[in-house]
Amino acid sequence: MELAAIYARKSVFTDKGESIQNQIDRCSAFAAMRGWEIKVYSDEDYSGKDMNRPQFQEMLRAINRGEIQNVIFYRLDRVSRRVIDIINFIEDLNKKGIGFVSISENFDTTTPMGRAMLLITAVFAQLERETISERVKDNMLDLAKKGKWNGGRPPFGYLVEKTKVDGKNTTLLVKDPERSKIVEHIFTWAKDGESLRTISEKLISNRVSGIHNGKWGLSTVARLLHNPVFCSADQDAYDYFSTLGVNLVGSREEWDGSKGVMCYNKSSHKVGESYWKEKEDWIISIGIHEGIIPGKLFAEVSKGLVDRRLEGNLPSQKGILSAGILKCGCCGKNMNVVSGSKVIRQSNERVTYYRCRTKVVKGMKSCENTNIRTEIIDNIVVEKLIEIANNPEIVKAQINELKDKAKVSSVEMEKQKQQINKEIIKLNDRISALIDLLTDNDLPKSNIKQKISKHQTELDALQQELNKINDQLFVINNVSINADIVTESIITFAKDIENATVEEKRKLINKVVESVVWTKGKIDINIWGTGKAKELYFSADSNRHRDLHCKIDGKYYIN
Repeated sequence: MELAAIYARKSVFTDKGESIQNQIDRCSAFAAMRGWEIKVYSDEDYSGKDMNRPQFQEMLRAINRGEIQNVIFYRLDRVSRRVIDIINFIEDLNKKGIGFVSISENFDTTTPMGRAMLLITAVFAQLERETISERVKDNMLDLAKKGKWNGGRPPFGYLVEKTKVDGKNTTLLVKDPERSKIVEHIFTWAKDGESLRTISEKLISNRVSGIHNGKWGLSTVARLLHNPVFCSADQDAYDYFSTLGVNLVGSREEWDGSKGVMCYNKSSHKVGESYWKEKEDWIISIGIHEGIIPGKLFAEVSKGLVDRRLEGNLPSQKGILSAGILKCGCCGKNMNVVSGSKVIRQSNERVTYYRCRTKVVKGMKSCENTNIRTEIIDNIVVEKLIEIANNPEIVKAQINELKDKAKVSSVEMEKQKQQINKEIIKLNDRISALIDLLTDNDLPKSNIKQKISKHQTELDALQQELNKINDQLFVINNVSINADIVTESIITFAKDIENATVEEKRKLINKVVESVVWTKGKIDINIWGTGKAKELYFSADSNRHRDLHCKIDGKYYIN
């Protein structure tokens, strides 16, 4: 059986859009339809500016070892933003006789036309990105030279004031006397080594309200401490920002500390998501507002936050259920690893927990789900998967049952597709006939155009219905996988898990498990292969986790 490498990448973590998991789902379904075995590689929080990404490089090593026969990407730009990288990558695959598939663009380099179209699309995609990027950067540089506030909600610690600069109406940031003092306290606490959680708790206990009376979640504190707008534009700040690789406006001598720092092109705001861009895209200049924090203190705090993230005893380095796998059963968000206050005597390490991301961002009362210690749920998941590996025939029988049901559903939907396609053909014929009538000068044009418009509306409705059926068929095909692949992956997991490192355990979990759902003491382990229907899962209670329950379409099988 051929082995296909699935690669997924996302520049920043979000719960929206083309998440790592969504990319893997789509690619896995394609591989299942081709009858390919899969091996998943994914890089979260890595840009496509180059190909120097851990999991991408791991995949290249597997390719060079001759282990991979095909590679599947959700979209072309998941490979790289640079056309030359894409061309070199595909040429290398072609030399090795390895197929390349891009799901979204429907490219398949196993055909000559597929290879040609892929490269043409890559060239134009890069041209469009670079043109837009250059235009935006030029506009941002012009704006940065003026140092003006570009509008929107003012940062905590500032108010906005309408004034005139060079004879033009301008929105200016001015210090809020009370809140600017709070900003100073926050930076002082961070300099003294206080954690984000401790700072958040201090602000809440002192009844300090955030912007628009918002709450002080960990992410709110982190954003404030990383925001250059609070920094004075002095030479310490200039030296610090120079080390970050940002685009700096003005000479070092001009950074005399009389004004604050203004940062442009720092973040991206789209529907449903907001994130900071890479520092190489930032444009930092001298503003026309007054800074709150000296450059030396801002640099010290920023470096301290980075250093703490790079320490070995990071919460994110604990736990084998990687981002996107463990879900909150109450609100549906991902669950993240956080440090607790307790310390394990033997290792002198803090106890870590999985906590709902909603609680991490919005506060402890924002979600009713409970926290769970990382080692408890990790051990339960591993134990359950090993038990499943010892009973592979049960899993295979249940997945085959799903496949039979999927076949019946797909037959009915194919009939619906045929009927809709017939109606679409009829409407297209009618529209073509009406267009021919428009050339007849004796007939009223307005009536003909009205009929064409009516038919076009009907045609659009049919097309939407057809798209829905195609989406449903995609889900069914995702369910209808080869049972041998699932059981083989689980058996491999059981053999390799015992001596694996934390990172290796995460990879093994990702190959077998689609998601784990934690709901107030109840654990649902969703095995790959059931698609969005999620009809197959294994449930366990955290206190009585030796009972294994397999649920298929309302029926329970107990081992």
